[in-house]
Amino acid sequence: MPTRRSRRCISIILPLLACGTVGRTAPAPPEVSLPLMPLAPKIDGEIDEQEWARATKLFGFVSQHDGKLTVRDGMFWIGCDGKQLFTAVKTEMPPGAGLLTRAVPDGDRDIIEVTRDDSIELWIDPHKGQTEGDRRLFQIIVNARGVLYDRSYDMGNQQNPVDVTWRIKWEFADKVTDGWWQAEFAIPLTVLGAETDLGHPWGLRVVRDWHRPWDQSRWASTGGAFDDVPSMPVVHWDPQAPVVQMRSLHKDHKEAVVAVSLHNPGAAPLTAKVFLGDAWSMDPPRETERSVTVAPGKTEVVSHDGRDGGPEGSHHTVIRVTSPADKRVFFFRDFTWNMHRPEAAWTLEKEQSQAVEFRFKYYPYHNKVKAQLDLTALAAREAVTGAKVVVRAAKTETSLAEQAMAVKDGLAEAVFAVPALADGDYEIAAFLAGGAGVPKAPVVRTFARKHFPWEHNTLGTSAAVIPPFTPLKVSGNELSCVLRELKLGGGGLWDQARSEGQELLAAPMRWEVQADGKPVKVQTGALKVASAAPNRVVAAGGWEAGSLTAAVRSEYDYDGMMKVTLSLTQQPTPETMVERVSLVVPLRNDAVKYMHTCGDGLRHNYAGKVPAGEGVVWDSSKGNKLNIIGTFYPYVYLGGGERGLCWFADNDRDWVLDDTTPTVQVVRNGGVVELRVHFVTQPTKLTRTHNVEFGLQATPVKPMPEQPMNWRKWRCGKKLAGCFPLTILGSTFYWGGIDHDVYPRDCDLSIYDWIRDTRENGKADLDFVKRWMEGYKPEAQPGTPEWQKYDAHIMYTARVAPSYPRAEGCAMIPYTNARGIGFQAAEWPTFQDEWINFPYYNRVAKGGVGYDITPTDSYRDFALYYYQKAMTCFDGVYWDNVYMAALNDAVTSAAWVDERGRLHPSMGLWHMRELIRRTAVMYHEQGKHGVFIPHMTNTNLVPTLAFANVALDWEWQYGDRDFQDRFSPDLTVAQTLGRQTGCVPLILSGGLYDRSNPKFPWAMRTRLGVCLVHELRVWDYGPEEEVALLKKLHEFGYGEPDCQVFNYWDDGHPVAVTGTEAKTIALSRGGKAVVVVTDYGDGGDCTVKLEAAKLGVPTAAKATDLETGKAITGDLANGFTFALKKNDFGVLLVE
Repeated sequence: MPTRRSRRCISIILPLLACGTVGRTAPAPPEVSLPLMPLAPKIDGEIDEQEWARATKLFGFVSQHDGKLTVRDGMFWIGCDGKQLFTAVKTEMPPGAGLLTRAVPDGDRDIIEVTRDDSIELWIDPHKGQTEGDRRLFQIIVNARGVLYDRSYDMGNQQNPVDVTWRIKWEFADKVTDGWWQAEFAIPLTVLGAETDLGHPWGLRVVRDWHRPWDQSRWASTGGAFDDVPSMPVVHWDPQAPVVQMRSLHKDHKEAVVAVSLHNPGAAPLTAKVFLGDAWSMDPPRETERSVTVAPGKTEVVSHDGRDGGPEGSHHTVIRVTSPADKRVFFFRDFTWNMHRPEAAWTLEKEQSQAVEFRFKYYPYHNKVKAQLDLTALAAREAVTGAKVVVRAAKTETSLAEQAMAVKDGLAEAVFAVPALADGDYEIAAFLAGGAGVPKAPVVRTFARKHFPWEHNTLGTSAAVIPPFTPLKVSGNELSCVLRELKLGGGGLWDQARSEGQELLAAPMRWEVQADGKPVKVQTGALKVASAAPNRVVAAGGWEAGSLTAAVRSEYDYDGMMKVTLSLTQQPTPETMVERVSLVVPLRNDAVKYMHTCGDGLRHNYAGKVPAGEGVVWDSSKGNKLNIIGTFYPYVYLGGGERGLCWFADNDRDWVLDDTTPTVQVVRNGGVVELRVHFVTQPTKLTRTHNVEFGLQATPVKPMPEQPMNWRKWRCGKKLAGCFPLTILGSTFYWGGIDHDVYPRDCDLSIYDWIRDTRENGKADLDFVKRWMEGYKPEAQPGTPEWQKYDAHIMYTARVAPSYPRAEGCAMIPYTNARGIGFQAAEWPTFQDEWINFPYYNRVAKGGVGYDITPTDSYRDFALYYYQKAMTCFDGVYWDNVYMAALNDAVTSAAWVDERGRLHPSMGLWHMRELIRRTAVMYHEQGKHGVFIPHMTNTNLVPTLAFANVALDWEWQYGDRDFQDRFSPDLTVAQTLGRQTGCVPLILSGGLYDRSNPKFPWAMRTRLGVCLVHELRVWDYGPEEEVALLKKLHEFGYGEPDCQVFNYWDDGHPVAVTGTEAKTIALSRGGKAVVVVTDYGDGGDCTVKLEAAKLGVPTAAKATDLETGKAITGDLANGFTFALKKNDFGVLLVE
């Protein structure tokens, strides 16, 4: 679920028109050539035309909605003096209103909320066309307050291209003058790594992000994602070029006059060919083509009079300025526009135009209301002396609850209790008190309360320890859980962690404290086990360090997850400043090869090898963050492909942090890799108890699945003899949903009976389909795209369901979205405020959200109730969008507001974990084996996935490239294997679906090679060649109890390859072996050497190609040699 700005898509870019004639084909990207500016313009927010006379100037931004110049006027300038890139943007203001600037600066933090404001966006590619070296491009968004959201994207780094820590260093100034927003920018080329890159083309997008109404308008007429390099406008820095500026498109919206100026800054005359073409509606084009010679230091203007036939038609205009022989393009732009401005260019929404902005949230599970008043637009706000909010039944005056609110700086906010409300409609009214000009009438909003049968259910909450987990056991200071043993220390941490018999820690975990500029000795207390049950253990410890006292409470779940509450209290000693409180986890260097770090969001998280070197090799300033406030970072895993340890926290409530010190560090000291987490980085005196929460968990959290059969025989979309076949219905439409639903349309569960019967009977009742389709009326009508969409999905289920009968052990899994909901749900009007991530939300009744829900307490009850209903026909649950995201609500989560008024969000980590946990437990309670599939692309969060049994990855890096070039083996081991969580690793097919594409067979072969050596499963039903090879592997015994598997990332791997860089997997059974060799280098003649004793093969064994049956040259003593193409794979049968 990519963001709108970082989406990868393929755009078809047509070449420039061969001649000047105005055509109707899709336009090519704009192109500009211009010399360097002799003088830098003054960056003061006042665009002086003389200062920008040596920059190119363009009129109009192209709307993303209709591909025409937006009706709201704008212009921009671009220039460079060889040291800095200059841009100026001038756009009209909304009548009678200001710019939307809701986002405010917060130090160097990226503020994603700026995308909800009027803003200017730049995409800069100073390395366009480069294939090596620095290939970064840059994204910058800024509002009128100077609030920034910026990124760099390294086109040479396919695994982790996004650098969220990059920060633009520039001059920026803006002003609002005479109804125009003027903004000026000066960007040093050194910030872009481009001080020596003026000799080749640049890519540059200039974008005006409007609101009221929303529109992302841009320079180019071509579509495509903003980071799509081929469709970017092109800029050449050419000392021989003229300075071309657009001068007009029309005269006061009455006459079409297209004009450009050419300025010659050189010492010799300059000749250029100018083409201006314009066609209104279906008129034949009118064209002006001239050869213009401009004297040194002079300017020539070329204009063209067009014909306009009225507002019903649009102009198609081409401006092209070239060298006389057309060899060099000085200016090119091909665009469409309408000369007639509509009366309503702006839509100032009713709520935004009101002087008093009143927002609220209602929390039915918590019996609370949160209300906010914003009086900044009220002229008499200084006369307001107080405010009151009243909750009452609709159309009544009787107060059910009320709350006084203090107004400060035009703002007021409060959370207050309300009684449990009966079914019905309600109002919440805000009253202001004060003098002249203060409104007397209240501002009234409405909401509804409806009770539902699922509320406060206990599904999935039993104390049962579900398999494959085992009961927790405590003996002295030893706690054991499945596959792991933990030695508990008096400080509330672990003295040792053993995973599958191997020790992870190089020394006991410890606390470190610094005060008054020096370390303070930490004295730990005695461990006490407060309670011990098969499913839950609670332990208590503590420590003292000078004036600081800590109580440490550790709660263990039976998956081995430890949730820690660190309670810090300082004695009142005025002379002592606590400067640092840290957790230190010393890990054995040989146990820590890989790491995976996660912020809020996906696709930008690091996964790979722990960086080399001594000292600090990584810190959280390098981690992906979107809406995280300050220096907090939520998740780090360190370990191997299977065994390791993760630290995590839902947020930084009660931490004491400065604005710059990274909170998490990875430090290597010789044979020890230390994970350091700093809970205090700002010198402080604790005047109250601070309760800090975090978690630790060793991996693997559970064995890989053995039910209904060994995980190596699980297949998704492929039905192979002797294997466990499962299929996923990949959207809610397949089972009757409308939009990110938890139940079918209109909560009509009869479709569940139909799917069950179709699976059992092997044939679909198509009369039911006809009746079901009638239920989409009147919103969808036969023959419309909406109707065809629903019909196609239901008919797909009718075709597929008979192939997955439960009686044959098949599983069918429905799509759900853990972060989405359709607003048509009957529960939405009542529970929307408990489920949405935003601090407040427009109370809309149509549509839906796909990424903005967190499964809070009430949502989980809602979901579990209908998951149980779906068990009628389904065998598990698929959750889309299982990643951490900012939950900006302090009622439904641990989000909190700091002393600077900043809301620190929860990551939703505990909520998401509990949704999956309860679902797995509910299936166990019902006596069912379920398949639980979180879609976790690039977010392998151990505590979240612990109760799942399939993990879906790689909705990412789509296209036709080789899979080795999409995902490195280091990323795959660190993130995708599933071994850390006991989940079958499943990937999406890769985004290449057209089997007639000539690149399809090879792309699929590279995918198979990558999947074989990493034991990944693909959500795909083919290709046939892949199925044929998988059958041979299973016939050999892959997945059987007596077939031993050797993975390349484990120590003592019995396969070595020379001649190319390759990754391998080996299977051993009955004196035979199968070895898969997948190229990750440049291919060539490779030699494979095997350790016969480990593989159990005779020393005289020979090798054949398992795919073709042909003999492979060599023997065990000297190795087997064969040719391997780049990114291909070979399969050796050794016997």
